[in-house]
Amino acid sequence: MNTNLTPINPIAFELCPISVHWYGVISGLGALLGLYIATQECKKRGVSPLVFTLPIAIISARAYYVLFEWGYFKNHLNEISANGMEE
Repeated sequence: MNTNLTPINPIAFELCPISVHWYGVISGLGALLGLYIATQECKKRGVSPLVFTLPIAIISARAYYVLFEWGYFKNHLNEISANGMEE
């Protein structure tokens, strides 16, 4: 068994000065797929896609932020639902 595995480069591709990482590509594709599925379901049910997709997008974005900043939010649970506009 060969144990000399080469790690995957975290950068998927570069556009001049911008490096696009794999986690960004995967997250973006997941978001687009979720939006597509939600839109199709709304069409089936005869509901405007904005009724579901906009609130879900806002909640999901906040959940994503809280997940990656959990070191802070685990001690400040009351701020999870804050809008971030306080100064």
